[in-house]
Amino acid sequence: MEPSFTFFLKEYPCVQLGEKRIKKMNYLVEAMEDFYNEKNNCFRIKIFKNNIQSFLLDVYDKTRTLFKIDKSEKIGRKEEIFIKFIHLIHKFCPKEREVGFYAEKLYITSHYLSSITQSITEKPAKYIIDRHAIQRVKIMLKYSNVSLQDISYELNFPDQSFFTRYFKKHTGITPLEYRLKY
Repeated sequence: MEPSFTFFLKEYPCVQLGEKRIKKMNYLVEAMEDFYNEKNNCFRIKIFKNNIQSFLLDVYDKTRTLFKIDKSEKIGRKEEIFIKFIHLIHKFCPKEREVGFYAEKLYITSHYLSSITQSITEKPAKYIIDRHAIQRVKIMLKYSNVSLQDISYELNFPDQSFFTRYFKKHTGITPLEYRLKY
């Protein structure tokens, strides 16, 4: 894979796709699974690897168009700030979930940061922060046995109750329900 693709994944690890696009991607994943499970095909691993590469390139192509940054042109000030914002989210989220924290790190106002993210992604900065935070929390809930209290403490929530309300607000279920379900 070309280096620009791995850079893209690092910059945009979480995007929202339409229902139609998700159905097409699910179809591709099922096709890859069929090839992988076809034990009698002597080229199955090579075919599987090529299918994964094709799938990832398709993801790259479809998701990069969701952002209004044309890589062939020199990026402007807003795009530069947005990229720095994403880097900061990777570094500090989910422990830091307030727009003001990131705006201060970027030496701009919270309002200006939100207007930049709105113009590039059509989503406010708080939405992007919360999406990243929830993704990280889901990973912690799914792949660790750390107690909810310890997770809430580790992620700088005032208490477990606030953590539970935050998670439920963004997912519709409690952290415990999520852990038991997944």
